[in-house]
Amino acid sequence: MTLIHESKSSNSYRSVNRLHLVSCIGVDHELNLLPHFLRHYLGLGIERHLMHFILQSNDSESSNLERAKDFLQDYEIDPRQLWRDRYTSASMWERRRSLQAQYVPDGDWVLNADVDELHAYPATPRCIVEFCVRREILAVQGVMIDRLSKNSKLVSVNDEESIDKQFPICADVMCSVAGKGQFHDQRGTVKLMLHSGSVFPGIGGHCTHSEIDDSKFLIGQPLANHPDICDPGFRFVFPFQVHHFKWTSTLGLRLKRRLATPGITNAGLEYDSKILNLVNGSGVIEIPEGAIMQRKEHRNEDWRRTVTRYRHQRRWIKQICALKLKSRSLLKKIFPYRLSAWLGI
Repeated sequence: MTLIHESKSSNSYRSVNRLHLVSCIGVDHELNLLPHFLRHYLGLGIERHLMHFILQSNDSESSNLERAKDFLQDYEIDPRQLWRDRYTSASMWERRRSLQAQYVPDGDWVLNADVDELHAYPATPRCIVEFCVRREILAVQGVMIDRLSKNSKLVSVNDEESIDKQFPICADVMCSVAGKGQFHDQRGTVKLMLHSGSVFPGIGGHCTHSEIDDSKFLIGQPLANHPDICDPGFRFVFPFQVHHFKWTSTLGLRLKRRLATPGITNAGLEYDSKILNLVNGSGVIEIPEGAIMQRKEHRNEDWRRTVTRYRHQRRWIKQICALKLKSRSLLKKIFPYRLSAWLGI
């Protein structure tokens, strides 16, 4: 089904045919998230035959691979790959890019999500794609919102109750608790949610694999560059969010496996070590005051207006910076070198 028909009066509009979902599902420790994940994205309107999944296990004889395959086939979904080998982040993202290149034409759009990530959009993905196509935007990023159990303990996921009710607390653990380090910073707290088929995700899925012009990002720049990105107040009202159901009973096992994996990135090593130290204590995630989202914090402003405001603000800042550089260059030509240095120009 076509979202936008190409206008005869404008070449800037492009028809967008389909929305795809691309993911890699680790079945060793995250299989219990799969039912919630699948129901969520079916609810967002992604068609079954446009779901492209890799099923991964470190154990080539794992029975969970067949369990996950059978579960998907109950929904008439065939996994694209069975990956029976040691997991590394670099290998996984290379596989996902390869899968996208194979199945997603440039004119289509992609939702990229890990199995513990449920996207929250202010409108239907199709409506958002239409907005982006009209403005020649290629990439939509969102902030990660950590979901915790009601007592902030690491609990098991069950299939009987909605995952929202099992993990009702929305919090900012990534910035407020883990903070910044030598190798990891705010870039790891945003995700590339929705993007054109002509754009590929980079390692970690935080930004694009190759650089694109700032104007091609939803807010006129990579989201991690926004000056308020580490402020929970900004994150809690930003209209595009990735709800992160990472904080479950298997987290310690998953972290230990990742830390023991050859080829782990410096950022992954540093961040995962911090989180493992955090969960190895009481098993309760201690959240500082102000880092828990209150439902009333959801902003009622129209998301289109919010995005347009961010884009205008970025454009004005770039114009001011360009004007400053131009003025500085002109003043240096007018004044002698010593006087320019004294004036600070």
